[in-house]
Amino acid sequence: MDTKFQIFVSSTYEDLKEERREIINLILELGHIPVSMEFFPASNDDQWTLIKRLLDVSDYFIVIVGGMYGSENKESGKSYTQLEYEYALDNEIPVIGFIQDDSVLLANKCEKDPLKIEKLNDFKSIVTSKMCRFWKIPQELKSNAAVSLDRLFQDCPRQGWIRAPENNKLNKPLVRPRKLNQITAESFFKSEEDIKKVFNTAQDSFYGFIQYYYLIEGLYCHSNTIAVSDSTLVPIIRNKVSANHPLIDMLWESAYKAIHMFVQLKDILKERSEFAHINDNATILLSYIYYVLCELFGGVPYIPKLITTPEDAMVSRTSVSTIREDSISNLLKVLKSDHKGNMILTDFAKGMLVKWNLQAKKYIQAKIFAEQIINSEGYSLVEPEKIFNTSGEILAGHNALANERSVRYPNFTKYCQKGQFVPYMRYTEILFMTSEIYFNLAEYGQAITYLNMIKERNHHPHFSGDNHLFVKYLLQEWRDDLGMEGSYFSALKRNGYASKVLAIQGWQEILPIPLKELNLNPRIEQNNGY
Repeated sequence: MDTKFQIFVSSTYEDLKEERREIINLILELGHIPVSMEFFPASNDDQWTLIKRLLDVSDYFIVIVGGMYGSENKESGKSYTQLEYEYALDNEIPVIGFIQDDSVLLANKCEKDPLKIEKLNDFKSIVTSKMCRFWKIPQELKSNAAVSLDRLFQDCPRQGWIRAPENNKLNKPLVRPRKLNQITAESFFKSEEDIKKVFNTAQDSFYGFIQYYYLIEGLYCHSNTIAVSDSTLVPIIRNKVSANHPLIDMLWESAYKAIHMFVQLKDILKERSEFAHINDNATILLSYIYYVLCELFGGVPYIPKLITTPEDAMVSRTSVSTIREDSISNLLKVLKSDHKGNMILTDFAKGMLVKWNLQAKKYIQAKIFAEQIINSEGYSLVEPEKIFNTSGEILAGHNALANERSVRYPNFTKYCQKGQFVPYMRYTEILFMTSEIYFNLAEYGQAITYLNMIKERNHHPHFSGDNHLFVKYLLQEWRDDLGMEGSYFSALKRNGYASKVLAIQGWQEILPIPLKELNLNPRIEQNNGY
């Protein structure tokens, strides 16, 4: 049985940001669930109840100790880090401590107050009396933590997040669902600030999914401009992806992790009209995830509501057409909401409507939403060297500099990231799709106009050839401009060019369902050819 553990990560924050990221990355890489409190104000006594409740449903506890004692609770005089550690011990939650070696402590990251120094040393004594290791650099910390966690899992087995019994043929993991949902409702969603923090956490999860998607999609359709030598990535660029490829598994898991978080968020906010904009954002991002999954895998398990009982989880693969129809319906509801001038939210929803309708070859409907975005005059084509360092083209995206806490996958940074902004959808893609729409409506003049707008911006010669060559040149420009951004593969498939351009067979136009998922969910059948 595949068990996922919830692991609480505790430390002071400002001085140990990099170290926390290393541990959180490790936990995610191991396939488990980190609980990290940096999104919540550690000095706010109202949060102590929340912290305890999260600890109550955590399986393991990691504390990282540097040269700072941290914010103190007024009543006890102890730091919140120490209170968390002691609470874990009192409640018999298995703990691991990691203490930074004194020889590498930086002066600007050490306590100056003699009283706090004494408290810190006392706390270190408590930590060293239990399972504990020392470290000097973040990479060593991560390595030590990997070994220690493996030992802890064996020595102190815990319930964790487990899938339902196989004979019930359930689809997705269940994580003490009733209890988790009650904690979320009571603790996370008390104020607008709390809701925004949880939504930001969900967005971070979505960004993790984006990184795996862009890398796999870009390499699979040969959009990379940097030579690939990594043994893990070579099979992808050779279009020989197997069901047990680790990146396919990571993509699938990150997708459903984000889906679970957004569905849970929407369930809590459905009766709270003051947070309609956050609810609608979650709707759009869910639609984006399902669009990607349908493009890559065909029909996939569709989870439109919170899983709280075994019956809710009994879902096999849902057809692409059903997911598409539901997504379009939900996106149209978003457009009916009053977003008080939030054009970006509205246009992102319209952009997803263009994608879904174009996928279904409903060109008239796709044209309506595409032209609305273009006619809004809210966007313009930016010079190539500025595209990813300004927001002028971005309908939706991730600001990598402004979100330092986000998990970063090194191969994504190396092969995909082109600047400060990582777009989920940008104006250039809207113009490409609009050009494709007009071509399929036999309005060739308009199709050529939109293609040449992009060619002119890219300082490429205008297209002036015969109409039967148009799609070929459209796709070439698409790859040159939007390569490694998650849309070229779909364009190849829609226009019947994937097999020819990528030298693959028809069954390779969708990827294999991860073997791990098939083993855990007998209701899912593998895609043909794998």
